[in-house]
Amino acid sequence: HVLIDELRSGEFTRWIDRYRVASFDAEVESDLRAIVEPLIDCGKRVLWVGSAGLAEIIAQNAIVGRVRGKPVLLVIASPNDVTIRQLTNFVNTFDSELIKVDVENLFTNYDNEFKVIRERVARGLMRGVDIVITTSYDKSQISQGAVLASRMGLSTSEFGARLVDMVGRAVSDIVNGIGIESFAGIFAAGGDIAMALMRNMGIGALDVVGEIEAGVPLLRYRDTFFVTKAGGFGRDSTIIRIVARVRGVGL
Repeated sequence: HVLIDELRSGEFTRWIDRYRVASFDAEVESDLRAIVEPLIDCGKRVLWVGSAGLAEIIAQNAIVGRVRGKPVLLVIASPNDVTIRQLTNFVNTFDSELIKVDVENLFTNYDNEFKVIRERVARGLMRGVDIVITTSYDKSQISQGAVLASRMGLSTSEFGARLVDMVGRAVSDIVNGIGIESFAGIFAAGGDIAMALMRNMGIGALDVVGEIEAGVPLLRYRDTFFVTKAGGFGRDSTIIRIVARVRGVGL
């Protein structure tokens, strides 16, 4: 039996292969991941017996496998609950550079916010992790936008259009400055932000080269892979699947 301290320290991996049956203490999701990740590649056939949470970690591992390509750039401007749930699931499962755009600063001090985002993107690339740029990860960002729209005398749709255009311009300038070849690909959630990125990057058309899951095509522009998804579309694991696929084809 593996005690919680032995699990979290990883000490059990030195002797677990001596046994045919093993049980584990686990309290939180990271404990379940600490069980699955070493054993799934142990070279033996494993009969897993446990909770639904354990099954979910095993399934996520099966989806992602051990693919390690260049980082994926995710640009999330959709406030839809489905996309936020998908993004939260992704961020809680994998290490990433999560950049929550200061919406007010983007409008009132664009150069300063652009510099902050660019530095965070560079840090994510140095760490070798996927990079998320989002204007709608939490309620504070969304409420910040609503207050700013009211102050500017803009409707929700007018403010949203300006916001995605500014984010699209900022992300495009960062990608062009760093080099698009630094990324395995780009994922945009929300049709408006996808169009803003394409417009600012001078992309007129994308080639369909595959499908990640029903309704989520894998696209390509020259040597760069793109994925776009409507805000309210997909399953909780959709963003995980997208990143895994783009990392795979972008090796």
